[in-house]
Amino acid sequence: MEIYNPQLWWTHDLGEPTLYTLQAILSLDGTQLEQQQQEVGIRTLELDQSPDTAEPGTRFFRFVLNGVPIFVRGACWIPAHSFVGALKAERYAMLLKAAQEANMNMLRVWGGGIYEHDVFYELCNRSGILVWQDFMFACAMYPEDKRSFVDEVEAEARYQVRRLRNHPCLALWCGNNENQWIHDRTYWDKPDFAVPGSLYYNKLLPQIVKELDGKTPYWPGSPYGGNDYSMLAQAEGLKFGIEHYRRRKPHCSGTLIWQLNDCWPVLSWSIVDYYGFGKAGYFYTRRAYAAVMASFQKGNDGEH
Repeated sequence: MEIYNPQLWWTHDLGEPTLYTLQAILSLDGTQLEQQQQEVGIRTLELDQSPDTAEPGTRFFRFVLNGVPIFVRGACWIPAHSFVGALKAERYAMLLKAAQEANMNMLRVWGGGIYEHDVFYELCNRSGILVWQDFMFACAMYPEDKRSFVDEVEAEARYQVRRLRNHPCLALWCGNNENQWIHDRTYWDKPDFAVPGSLYYNKLLPQIVKELDGKTPYWPGSPYGGNDYSMLAQAEGLKFGIEHYRRRKPHCSGTLIWQLNDCWPVLSWSIVDYYGFGKAGYFYTRRAYAAVMASFQKGNDGEH
C-alpha cells in the first residue's frame, strides 16, 4: 500500500499524533465475511543501540521516532483502580491528560499490573504518548517445567501481541519487571544458576514478538543491561567522582567515599570485601588517590 504525503504520528511534544481510520473488509464472491476498523498512525520507531563514539566502550539506548532521536520523559503506570473490571474511560483520560500536561512522552505499563483495556492504548494514540509494554511477569520465579503453564504463557503472549501490535503508541515489548535483577542480587554467588523464567524472557516471548509483530523492539527485562560487570560500573563511577572533586581544589577539599570495608560476607558498596580482597573499585580508587595524578577536563575555550 502506498500513501502519498502522509501526516506522520508524533509524540505530543514533537508534533501532532495524526491518526487515520483504516477499514479492512474480507469478502468472497461479493459476500462480506468480516470487517475490521481501527485508528492507525504512520510512523517509524527504532531502538538505537549503536556505539556511542563520544564515550568509547558504550552504546546508545534511545528511541528514534521518524528519524528523530528523542529523550524519553515519563513514568511507570500501574493499574488505575484496584477493581480493574470497573475501570472507566474517563479515569484513563484523566490520568493520561495529567501525564501529557506534565510533559511526559512515554509510560511504562508495569509487569506487576495488567494488560490495560483497549481504551488506554487508544487514548495514548490520540494523546501522543508512547507505551513501553511489559509482559505480565514481576518479582517472582516462574516455573518452566510445567507444560500446561508454558502453554498458558504462550497463549497469553500471542493474544496480547496480536491485540496491541498495531497501536502507533507501542514502543517496546519488555519481558518482565525486575526478575533478572532480583535473581542476580540473590544468587550472585551461583553464576551457573539460570534465572527461573529464562525460557520465557530469552526464547518464547522474543520469538512471539518477532513472529506476530516484527517491528516493535523487544527487551528481556527492566532493569536489564546484559552482563553489566557491576564492579566496573562502580569503579568507573568512583574514579569519575574523585577526579572531578580533586580538579576543583581548593573549592572542594576532600572526598570520603562510601565504603571501605564490610562487617560480613555480602554484596555491597565496599571496595574491600569481608575477607580483605580488593574489588575493582579499590584499585581504581587507589590510582585516583595517588599523591600526584594527571586528570583532564575541557576548558572554557574548548582546550583541555
